[in-house]
Amino acid sequence: MTNESRFIDEIDKYVVLKLVLSNFRDSKHPFPLDAFFLSEEIPVEIRQKEKQLLHFYFKHWKIPYYRKLPGWRNDSAIYLLWQNQLVCGVYLCDKNEFRNELGWGQLHYAYIDPKFKGKKLYSLVFKEAVKRAQSWGLIGIYLNSDRHFLPKVYERWGATRWKEIPKLIIYPKYKILRQGNWLVYKIHDRMLAKLLIKYANGILVDIGCGEKPYRCLTLGMVTAHIGLDHPGTFHNKSQIDLFATAYDTSLAGSSVDTVLCTAVLEHLERPQDALVEIYRIMKPGGHIILTAPLFWHLHEEPRDFYRFTYYGLEYLFNNAGFNIVEINPLSGFLVTFSQEMIYFMKYIGNGLFRYITIPIQIITQVLAFGLDRWDKSYRFTWAYLVVAKKNGTHSC
Repeated sequence: MTNESRFIDEIDKYVVLKLVLSNFRDSKHPFPLDAFFLSEEIPVEIRQKEKQLLHFYFKHWKIPYYRKLPGWRNDSAIYLLWQNQLVCGVYLCDKNEFRNELGWGQLHYAYIDPKFKGKKLYSLVFKEAVKRAQSWGLIGIYLNSDRHFLPKVYERWGATRWKEIPKLIIYPKYKILRQGNWLVYKIHDRMLAKLLIKYANGILVDIGCGEKPYRCLTLGMVTAHIGLDHPGTFHNKSQIDLFATAYDTSLAGSSVDTVLCTAVLEHLERPQDALVEIYRIMKPGGHIILTAPLFWHLHEEPRDFYRFTYYGLEYLFNNAGFNIVEINPLSGFLVTFSQEMIYFMKYIGNGLFRYITIPIQIITQVLAFGLDRWDKSYRFTWAYLVVAKKNGTHSC
């Protein structure tokens, strides 16, 4: 295995497909007489060959992912041996990283010894994965590939393309550390990117888009990103595609696949009416991704009307007809307290005092970001990120 050929067939995106198990089309390739699937205790030499192949195919593979993948089971690893050596393998899990759908698993990290390419061995491994998934009671599996040939192979076997995800996620330009709000932007944007990958598709309308900062997170995942904002917005209007209000978007009913609405709900006098209008324009099965604050100082006054608890958001969405998919707190106490303390420093930091507070702001943000992963005091979150779904089935 030469370094020159390691990633020659790699593409710059992940192509995600879905296979309904009942639609699987068997390639009917014969099983070699001296090949077999290993189901007993894995010998050390097989583990070593497995690591070698994973390093060969996946740039960022470092350690075995056993039991760390969502939905890992004792029989998740599928190993095909031929002539008493590992030639092909894959990992099957009974959960997936894309949607919270019961009965949908995922296939991870398909690999094959380059010396055995062209011998149709992966089709045998894939068939075994389908049989195993059926024995687990799964409905279907997600398939995720960054190899130029595999998506077409999966389509021949009955899978359909679901989404293309760029490998390089281009985040909005964070405010620099000394400006004081790098902390919340970094946390917010990372979580938002994950949820856009899971739920965004088709026509996306960004309500209260302002300068449309999150368009970069949707590239390759939606067919259109329509920015909607009201004519009196404080923001630069050059990125706005449609001037309207959240109460009357002027869009046709059931015409939108995804709605994005970040830090807007608190600025609406009638948030319930806005959610009803969003429900009207969304297609059945479509998703809304929305952020709203719980603890935050006054901003964009005088149009700053509300703060929202977990239960308040749940009530508003349910009352508008949505099904809640997930409500995620964006932090614990440390981030909320640190960020508000920094804003207070900026408020009082004039003259020479400003040069004293800037280093404190930088250190505070870095520490709070590092400690946030251990802070589970979500009752003190500064904001929530909500995903909700309109009832019905989606065509995508």
